Amino acid sequence: MGLAREGLMPVAVVSLIGLLCLPALALIWGARISDIAGVWYLVRDGVTYGGMRISLGMVTTFALVFGLLYGATRVVQSILRNTVLPRTRMDAGGKNALTTGVGYIGFMIAAVAAVSSTGLDLSSLAFVAGALSVGIGFGMQNVVSNFVSGIILLVERPIKEGDWIEVGGFAGYVRRISVRSTVVETFDRASVILPNTDLIAGTVLNRTHSGLSGRLQVPVAVALDTDPRQVERLLLEIAENYPLSLNEPSPRVLLMEIGPDAFLFEIRCWLRDVNFSLSAKSDMNFEILERFAAEGIRLQPYGREAWTSARHMPAPPPGPAAP
Repeated sequence: MGLAREGLMPVAVVSLIGLLCLPALALIWGARISDIAGVWYLVRDGVTYGGMRISLGMVTTFALVFGLLYGATRVVQSILRNTVLPRTRMDAGGKNALTTGVGYIGFMIAAVAAVSSTGLDLSSLAFVAGALSVGIGFGMQNVVSNFVSGIILLVERPIKEGDWIEVGGFAGYVRRISVRSTVVETFDRASVILPNTDLIAGTVLNRTHSGLSGRLQVPVAVALDTDPRQVERLLLEIAENYPLSLNEPSPRVLLMEIGPDAFLFEIRCWLRDVNFSLSAKSDMNFEILERFAAEGIRLQPYGREAWTSARHMPAPPPGPAAP
């Protein structure tokens, strides 16, 4: 806040000095005093446009009322963000939605109050509103669409801050949802700025929409001279003893395929926090190497195509479903 004020103060001072120097510059450039006086009377008394009379006093009143009310809105947002909401159990996405919603409501109240304080007859704005509607229809269609999509995201919350999503070939965490766009931080710490329309109208994979838990799949291929039941027992012990593994649904070890030179197994377990799926898979692979080396079990290289075909086998007959 202090840095923002320090940055705005020089701009305000320079702008004020520039306005005060305009008459002197006009005289230097050949303008007459009567010309400057005429401009001043025009600014003071106002101009008429579309049945409305707009004067300097009205503009000043509008700016003061809007600035005061919108400034009060920002203060309320700051209090909510830094004092009130941290004491609640609301998640980060809910806190952001609430503070952003307060900002939108405060902006609209400030705008309506500022217009009303000028004494303008709002019915006289019909002409201007009609012209603006044409401009919005042709030139600002995408802006309005993104604005509406941003409101939907904040109200319905299909996506919230902190969610792990995949959209448009990008994967990462939602860091900020604004009225026009959403910022997604990839795992390489790059920021992807997505129009809100893409998130509402497109297909989005949200891995943490219903909670942090998620399923982990760890493929393992062993030589055909290995006892498959021994492999099943070892892999099940590794999955059950992993700290982030859930007991319900319980971990499973599946024999996915009997290949020409390998047994294809797969560990399937549920993690408390799917955000740690990569590190969990790495930890399990390291333990598999250690346990298999101690038991004399040989791993067998196998292509990724085999795993893909095994996971897309025809559906089994009705029966107990695997987790």
